[in-house]
Amino acid sequence: ILARAAKSGAWIHAPSDYVAEAVRLRYGSERVVTVYEGGPAVLTAEEVLSLSKPSDHRTILSLGSSAPRKRLPMLVRAFAELAVDRPDIDLAIVGPSGADEAALQLAIASVPAPVRSRIDRRGWVSNDERDRLMCSADVMAYPSVYEGFGLPVLEAMAHHLPVVAARATSIPEVAGDAAVLVQPDSLEDLVAGLSGVLDNQALAAGLVGKGIDRVAGLSWH
Repeated sequence: ILARAAKSGAWIHAPSDYVAEAVRLRYGSERVVTVYEGGPAVLTAEEVLSLSKPSDHRTILSLGSSAPRKRLPMLVRAFAELAVDRPDIDLAIVGPSGADEAALQLAIASVPAPVRSRIDRRGWVSNDERDRLMCSADVMAYPSVYEGFGLPVLEAMAHHLPVVAARATSIPEVAGDAAVLVQPDSLEDLVAGLSGVLDNQALAAGLVGKGIDRVAGLSWH
């Protein structure tokens, strides 16, 4: 359908410059325009506080399905390294099962029991629960190596949640300078990025401020 549309001279709308360039190459059309998606409304500090769940532990949050491109087994390995000398951190992996669920479960089963007990793997959650999770977490981990846009990055920023994401495909376009971007498929980089945010309150606060500005610049309107 896209090939016929491109051949007939139709304009094609893409959600990122990365996708737009891929469409140009695939279909040989220059009639391609980027129309970015938008994020949710930015919460106020009072709203974040009212939705957050007090805890003496810090949480790394992942939102999305367990598709291979999401690199969730690598995130589990990164958490295992971080958790060794940080007994106060947890990992929450939230989203439906995908083609990499078996690999994810194997990665979880492979970490030592004391660390494994701090990993919360759950499926679909309600919108209200997703809001509570983002407001209560300390950092969003988004090591995905392929996204056409990457809406969870903006969702996290709207909830005042710092983001550590892979420097891959459309993600740098969406995140701008408001996230810590790490080398794709690099366990070492992911560990360093997450530890930097967890251990540096000034960095985390700076990312929150930049994230709020970034969401404001990408509206659905």
